[in-house]
Amino acid sequence: HGLSCGADEFLSKPIDEFTLLARVRNLLRAQGSLEDQRLRRESHAALGFSESTAAFISNRPGRVGVLSFGKVHSCDWCDILRETMRDEVYCVSRRMALEASKDQPDVFLLNAGPDGTAEALTMLSELRARPATRDARFVVIAPSDQEGFLGQAFVLGAHEVVGSPVNPRELAVRMRGQISRKQ
Repeated sequence: HGLSCGADEFLSKPIDEFTLLARVRNLLRAQGSLEDQRLRRESHAALGFSESTAAFISNRPGRVGVLSFGKVHSCDWCDILRETMRDEVYCVSRRMALEASKDQPDVFLLNAGPDGTAEALTMLSELRARPATRDARFVVIAPSDQEGFLGQAFVLGAHEVVGSPVNPRELAVRMRGQISRKQ
């Protein structure tokens, strides 16, 4: 509910110090990006190169690509998100995600199962480094028993990390927020 009302983040109790610090660092990084964008807009306006932002805001549904690692299946999350979001949600293979295509998702949902964490982090790093996907947003579902995974995912460029088990409504709100930021 808090995310739906505009909160940037929330944590459920009990809160461990590592998770709190990782989330705060991520919020600070996001704030820095917003500040950079604001300065760029002001510079463009001062030079007479600024246009109305409204002309660039897209009303099209977002595109969400779901990728799973380990023994978990992408189809399950695709079905759940299709029920809770108005956006286009589809499963993405590893090969498809790494292709240089203009039809890349706005947001990648990387579902790291308990036995797929290393693979998920490698894919996150790879996608962030490629020109076709570096501007996408990345949401990672982290196994709850993997110490340090959340911090590593943020360091490698995840925009959101959600611990498992995941509330589908919360995930849909987080995904919608990332789509809005991307657009």
